[in-house]
This record gives sequence, structure tokens and C-alpha cells, in this order.
Amino acid sequence: MKLFYILFFISSIVFSQDIEIPKNIISTYNDEHNIYLFSEKEYYTVDLLNYNISEPNFFDNNGFDTKNFSTIKIDSVFYFISRIGGFVLKLKENTLTRIDNSFNHKMQFGSTIFIYNNEIYRYGGYGFFSSRDFMVKYDFLTNEWESIIIENNEVPEGRFDNSFLLNKDEFIIMGGVNVDRLNRQNRINLNDSWQFSFKDMNWNKVASDEYFKYFNSNFFKTKNGAGTIKGGKAYLYFNKELSFKTYDVSPILLKRQSRFKIYFYNNLYHFIVKSNNNKMILMSRTKKELFGTSIAIRHINKNNNLKVIMALVLFSIIILIILSIHQYLYYLLITPNRLKFKNYKINLSDEEYLILQKFISNQHIIENNTLQKILDKDQYDRSHNIRLKNKFIIELNSKLQYLFNNNITNYIQIQKSSFDKRYKRYYLNLEKKKLINKAKQDHRRFTYLLILSIIFLVLWIELELSVFKTLFNIS
Repeated sequence: MKLFYILFFISSIVFSQDIEIPKNIISTYNDEHNIYLFSEKEYYTVDLLNYNISEPNFFDNNGFDTKNFSTIKIDSVFYFISRIGGFVLKLKENTLTRIDNSFNHKMQFGSTIFIYNNEIYRYGGYGFFSSRDFMVKYDFLTNEWESIIIENNEVPEGRFDNSFLLNKDEFIIMGGVNVDRLNRQNRINLNDSWQFSFKDMNWNKVASDEYFKYFNSNFFKTKNGAGTIKGGKAYLYFNKELSFKTYDVSPILLKRQSRFKIYFYNNLYHFIVKSNNNKMILMSRTKKELFGTSIAIRHINKNNNLKVIMALVLFSIIILIILSIHQYLYYLLITPNRLKFKNYKINLSDEEYLILQKFISNQHIIENNTLQKILDKDQYDRSHNIRLKNKFIIELNSKLQYLFNNNITNYIQIQKSSFDKRYKRYYLNLEKKKLINKAKQDHRRFTYLLILSIIFLVLWIELELSVFKTLFNIS
């Protein structure tokens, strides 16, 4: 145990580093191993590999208030993007020059500004009592902002002040704020995450969870996702695992200057604090120093699967109720010795069951010769067998009339050919009702319940595995 504390103390000395920075810094930007510190007319470069700060690089801001701009870097060139409108400035030959042909529309306050494939994008934003749900790209040929065409109709709710991640060809948003459509003075913290594919040019929802409400533009990136600080606790979101870990944050992190972002590089978190003697200090600390051991793990899959299971059970109950009602109202269920419709039942002879089965298998039609052959008795001549067949049809019609409790006399009707008067066939006219073998109906219901049970079992196993991971802190 003593050895552990000695090693921890040594690692803290090695990795914990501080740099005093100028007090007039108004914004920062991180580019791989460099953090750039901007004031109104100068910027500094902090080399995180050698951990030193450069001499100031002076520039003419040309009268622009750079506090209202976000800085990005493309091919060693700095661009300043207006946080509220369409202005784009370029730092060229130590002078800030406006290059866009747009205007300062003030309609995308709090939008997400990012770089993909060396191009400038911005998503969402707020303006005129509403939030934006679209993405635009800056066109360096026309020097204007162009709308991005989405290939699907499903898009996330408009938002601003959200967190985001870039993962290869995917732009991922978490949380953010929306405007209440019924009361434009109200703000709604969103609890979802969406993913935009630049390859397919479409949106897909990732997940919903209450923890996403804690994620805003003051987030920080981690090795495997993103993090945010809320009420003295840190919430780290792991994008691939779809899980959150909660930590008690170090007191030193609570002293950070929240207007400057936390940057993650080389397994260290870099952030700016204001010391007791009012000095601005850039600190670098390990995850262990800032967060220690997680105090809780939350798996989004667990909650989603539980909701899916509940929804599936409810959906299944509704389907079964609908099927039962439909069966009651429209199905004639036949068994070898009985025919049932609603609460009415009639007994069937072997011949009646056989004929009704023939109607089922031949789309409610039986040729006269086929019917006659089934009913013929060898001991009777042809004329007498015809009379027996006709009597059989009359009796079966009477049974159907009783079953349906109405005055329709001919459910089994004779259809004659217009080409040959001698040719006729029998048609079972049940209108909207359906004659069905009860055994087949039971088989269909069993198959449906079996498939449903398998799906339910798979989701339940996933849920139990998620609970197991939570209990044993497996991420």
C-alpha cells in the first residue's frame, strides 16, 4: 500500500504541470499538441509536448471584437467565425480580414462550429425566439454559407448550446437546448443524442437518456467520448459503449475558468484556473487526479431495452386484443364436428365438415361434379343422388342461417356458366366473413407468440447482461 502511494505521488509530480499565462486571454483553441491562447491583438502557442509557451504573436484585429468569434485552424491558417451570425475572418499577414459575403444575421447564437475535411460547418443555433435544426457549410469559392441537403426526413429537434463529437465521417450531437413552441420564453434541456453521417448525408438517433440534459457547449472531449461537469460531479459519456460514468470531481477542477474549454491530449486534461493571487494558470492533470474512481455507471442500453420490452409487451397485448375482436366478429371457426361464429355453435356431420373444408381450400368455390361425387351413395341412382345433394345444400344453408341469426337463405349459391347451361358450380358467399380451420388459426397464433417470446427473451438477456455489467463495474 505504501508503495502504491509513493508511485502515485511520483506520477503526480511527473504529469501535473502548470504554466502561468497572460491575464488578457479571451479565447482558446486546441489543435493536436498545441493550445492557442488569444487576446484581442495577440496570441500565444502552448506546446503540450515540451510544455512551454511561446512569445506573443501580434496582429491587427482591424476593429473586430474577437470576443464574439470562435477560432479554428485549417492548413496553418486561423479563421474567426462569428458566434451569432455569418461573419468569417481570416488571419492573414498578421491582420484580421473579413472574407465572407454574408451578413451578421444574429440567427445562430450558440451554434456548433466545427471542421470536417478542412471545411467549416455550423449546426443549429438560436435566433428570433426559435432554435435551428439545419446544418450549413462555408463555401470558400463563393465565400457564402450554403445549406446542407439531408437525404432523409428524420432530423433531430432544433437546438443550441449542445455538445458534439466527430468520429471519422460521423458528427454526433448530445443534449443542448430547445425553445418551447407554446411559450417562447421557456427553454427545454434535450435528453437525446443524434448522429449525422457525412457519407450517407442523413441523421440517425443514437439514444435518449436524462444524463444528456447535463451536456452543453461547455463540454470537454475524453479519450473515448465526452464529459461534462454538473453540480460538483463529472459525467463521462462513452460513445461506443453507450454508457455514462459518474465521478466526484477534484476541488481544483471546480476552480477552473468555465469560459475556457477543457482539452484532452496525451492522456492529460488541460484547463485554465485562476489562482488565489489572481494569476491565470494552465494546468495539466491525469484522469485519476481529477476524477478518481467512478461512483456510478449508467448503461443507456439497459434503459432502452427495458423501454423496448415494455413497449413490445404492450404492443403484443394490443395486437392479441385486436386479433381476438376481429376473430369474434368475422371468423367462422370450423372443427371436425362443429362450426362456431361469435357465441353461436352448430354441429356438423362428417360430410358437412368435408364440404366446408373443400370450400376453404378452393377459395369458397366447389364444382358441381366434385360436390356430387363427394355426396353420391352407391346404393342410389343418379336422380336420387341429385335430390340428396340438393337437400344437403338446403340443410347446410339452414344451419348457416341459424349461425348468423339472419334471414339470408342462400349462403351457398349456384353459379351457372353463360356458355353452357349444364355447367354449374357452388359458391359460398359469406360477405366479409371468413371460414377458417380452427387448428390453423391456433397454429398461427402459436407461431406469433413463439416469435414474440424469442424477441422478448433476447432483449431480456441483454437487459440482464447490462445489469451484470453495472453491478460489477464492467464498462
